[in-house]
Amino acid sequence: MLMVVSISFIGVDLTTLCKAWSWTMLEPSKAMKIADEILGILGKHLPSLATSQEPTAVEGARFLTKLVGRLGWANVHSVILDCVLYCVRAADSLCTVLLEEGLVKLTVSCLEMNSEQVFQHQAADFIAKACSISSRLRSCYVDMHMDVLYELLDSTSCEHVQGGVCRAFTSLCSGPDDRAFVFLMSPGRGTIQRIVGILSRSTDHLVAESVLSLISTLTEIESNEDQRRNHDDLKKESLIEAIVKNLRMTDCDKCIQYSVQLCDHFASKHRKRKRFLMEQEMVPILNGLLDLQLQSSTRQLCRDLKTSLEVRVPSEPMRAFNRPDTQPKQAATNNVITPEVRWSQNSFVVRLVIKVSDADDGSSDVVQFSDDTVTLRVATNTGNFGFSYKLYDKICISKCKVAVRSQDLLVSMTKEKKGMWSRLIHDKVKMPNVLLDCDNIVDSSDSEECNEDEPFKLTKGKKQKSFSCGLARKTLSIPDPQDSETDTTDSLEILEDHDRTEYDFDDIAYQNL
Repeated sequence: MLMVVSISFIGVDLTTLCKAWSWTMLEPSKAMKIADEILGILGKHLPSLATSQEPTAVEGARFLTKLVGRLGWANVHSVILDCVLYCVRAADSLCTVLLEEGLVKLTVSCLEMNSEQVFQHQAADFIAKACSISSRLRSCYVDMHMDVLYELLDSTSCEHVQGGVCRAFTSLCSGPDDRAFVFLMSPGRGTIQRIVGILSRSTDHLVAESVLSLISTLTEIESNEDQRRNHDDLKKESLIEAIVKNLRMTDCDKCIQYSVQLCDHFASKHRKRKRFLMEQEMVPILNGLLDLQLQSSTRQLCRDLKTSLEVRVPSEPMRAFNRPDTQPKQAATNNVITPEVRWSQNSFVVRLVIKVSDADDGSSDVVQFSDDTVTLRVATNTGNFGFSYKLYDKICISKCKVAVRSQDLLVSMTKEKKGMWSRLIHDKVKMPNVLLDCDNIVDSSDSEECNEDEPFKLTKGKKQKSFSCGLARKTLSIPDPQDSETDTTDSLEILEDHDRTEYDFDDIAYQNL
C-alpha cells in the first residue's frame, strides 16, 4: 500500500515538473535543473510507473514528447531526448503514446535544422538508440524518413552529424527487416563511396567507429547465405584501402576490432585480396597494433589475421619431399621420409611404383587402402618411409594388390568407376615426389581391358575390327626402270584380322617396294 502511494506521489511530481516546463519561460540554468530532476525521476521509478499502468506516466511521456525540437538550449534538449529514451525502454505502451504525439516527425524536423548542427547530431543519435530498443520505432523510421537521414551524408560538413547518421543506419539495418539495407545498397546510390569519403576525412575516432560499424553491419548482411546478396561495392579495394589507412592512425580498440574483422573477411576467400593487403603493409601494421594495450579479443583478431597473411616456412626438414636418391644413407630414425611415387593408369587400374628399397618380403601389409585413400608406413634399413594421399576418385579395396621388389613396392588399385583420372591426388597440389610413370603410359581408348590375373600390368586389348575390314586393298607394283614398257599391275590383298596388331593403325600393306 505504501508503495502505491509513493509511486503516485512521484507521478504527481513528474507531471507538475513537465507542466511547469511547458508553460513557464525559464532561465537556462533553471531549465537545466528541472531537466536533470525529470531524468533522475524517470531513471529511478519509470519502470514501476509503467508496469502499474499509472496514468501519470502516460501524461508525463506526452509532455516530454512535445518538448522535442522546441527548445533553444542544446544541452537541455539533449537531456529531454534522454528522458524520452527512458520512456521507450520502459514499456511498449509508452511507445504507443510517443508515436501518437508525433515523436518520429519531431525528431526528423530536428534533422532538417541545417543551421543547428548540434540538434541534427542529437536527433541522429536519438534515432540510433531508439531504433536499437524498439522495433516499432525502427519500422516507422524505415517507412517514412530514410531519405532525410541519407541526405545528411552529403548536405552537412559536420563529421559528428555524419557519424550520427551512420549510427542511425546501423540500427535501422539491424533486425529481420532488410528494407534499410536494400535502400542503402540499391544500384547507383553510391553509399559505400560516401562513407569511404567520411572515413578518409575523419579526425574523431567516434566518427570512424560509427562508419566502420555500419560497414561491418552491411558486410554481415551481404555475406548471409539466406539473403543471397552480392554487392561488389563491399569488395572494392578502395574501401579496404581507406580502412587500412585509418588503421595506421588509430589506437581506438573498437576501431581496430572492426577494421581487422573487415580485412579478414575481405581476404578470407581470395588469394589476390591477401596479396593486396600485403601490398598495403598489413603485417607491419598488425605488429604495431600488437604492441598497444588492447583487449584480449582484439589482440587475438590481430594475431589471427597476421597468421593468415604471413608466408610460413615449414619447421619440418624439406628432405621429406626430396627424391630418395638424394637422401643420405642412414639408420632408421623417427623422421618420416616421403618416397618417390611414380604412377600410371588405364581405364580400370592405377599402378604405383613406390621407391622403397630393402623392404621385407612381409611388407605388403604396410600399404593400407580405404575407398579414396592410400597410406604407406614402412621401416627399412635406410629410414622410415610414409605418406597418406587422398586419391582423385574411389577405388575397390578388395581388388587392390601390393607386391614387394628389391628396389620398390608395386601397388595396383582398381578403380570403382571406369575412366581416366586427371591426376593421382584429389587436391590440386603439386607434390614433388609424385611423378608420372612415362615408361608405362597407356592412352585412353575403348580397347583397354581389365586383366585381374595380372594386376600390375597395364594392357590394351587387340582391335576387333578395322574401319575397312573386308574391303579389297590395292597393292602398287613399281615398274622396273629397265623395262621398255610400262607394266603396271594391280593386285588385291586382304589383311586378315588375326594378322593385324595394335600398331596397324591404317591397315595398309605395301608390297614389292
